[in-house]
Amino acid sequence: MPDLGAGEQPLVAYVGSNDRADGFEILLEAMAIVHERFPEARLRMIGPGLPPVRRAELPPYVELRPSARDGLAGLLADARVCVIPRPINPYSNLAMPIKLWDYLSLGKPIVATAATETAGILAASGAGIATPDTPEGLAGGLLQVLADAGLARRLAANARTFAMSTEATWDARALTVLRTLDVAEAAGPGPSRANG
Repeated sequence: MPDLGAGEQPLVAYVGSNDRADGFEILLEAMAIVHERFPEARLRMIGPGLPPVRRAELPPYVELRPSARDGLAGLLADARVCVIPRPINPYSNLAMPIKLWDYLSLGKPIVATAATETAGILAASGAGIATPDTPEGLAGGLLQVLADAGLARRLAANARTFAMSTEATWDARALTVLRTLDVAEAAGPGPSRANG
């Protein structure tokens, strides 16, 4: 995957569905706060379309862009920060979204709600900011990255470095699971496959 880094535009990119379970409503409310304090800020939603009535309700600083996974790099290139606004619950505390690994591999700064495993990866990588799953919390994290180009560049560099490290390979993640289950010796090291 290409190393995109932090984009120069005050653009927040979101990849995902437009339903409540993925935090789309939280994100829209957070962006209203962000836009009020930083009027140049925009949101690019990359995912399924919306019904015409719902689409007409979106503020002008929100753009919808459909894309397959192979088109993500082009749509994320100019974004300053990528966001994961999932509500924190038992499921999101356990499961890590694939988009987290895509953002890391592409070298993008990340703001995400502090679900346990996602927050752990952000802390280990130094690639982003974990926030409460409230519009105010999410807006606070987004504003930090949008307002500070130096911070955005550092987070982006950390994301790419972590994605390319040996501890971020799929084999390393699998070995962690096997060790947790106390079967690591039986599994052996296996071949190495990087995430990106």
